[in-house]
Amino acid sequence: MRLRNVLLPAVLMTTAPSLAHAHFLWAYIDSTKHVAKLEIAESPGESIAPILGKFASKIQGSSGPWHLTTDLQFLMAPLTTNAFSTSLEYGLHGSDWVTWWARGCKDINSATKSSGQAYELTVRRTKRILTAIVRRNGKAVPNAQIEVYCSGKEIGSKLKSDATGMVSFSAPAHGVLAVGAIVTEPNSGKIRGAAYKQKMHLVSITVERLD
Repeated sequence: MRLRNVLLPAVLMTTAPSLAHAHFLWAYIDSTKHVAKLEIAESPGESIAPILGKFASKIQGSSGPWHLTTDLQFLMAPLTTNAFSTSLEYGLHGSDWVTWWARGCKDINSATKSSGQAYELTVRRTKRILTAIVRRNGKAVPNAQIEVYCSGKEIGSKLKSDATGMVSFSAPAHGVLAVGAIVTEPNSGKIRGAAYKQKMHLVSITVERLD
């Protein structure tokens, strides 16, 4: 059974790194309703942190304007493309400086293409195998921690990207795919007067249709 962390104002991860599931910024496309949607959650649709409202004006990316839903848990915007990307600098969490990077894609064809973001995930299919690729400024990121979900159900955890930034897993026949990657830069520094020990980039991609 997965451990769930208690939601606090600065919700990001459980305290034990070996058991931690990060709170990602997840970006979705719902082509039937013609909307794009954002949420902050451990896994898609679970342990949602209702804190997006205070970050709405800071969201960067290729969609919007964003509107907060009445339950305060989601941001929504009209859908204008088959894929969109967005980023959000969370700031200092403990000793980490955290930034979210998220992509929402309609299908695998959209997910194979680069978003042009500094940190991104792409996904490609080869027969019954899906391969997620983590990149930083176009270059492969090895040893990134990877989580994989299909329609909210975890189908891969404790995965690591290889030397080429890739991780492969069996492709579900259908459903909404979501992949999250944790990329760390173990260099200390200061941002806007706040000292940090490392930078943490929480990178995600969702694919509306696999079939």
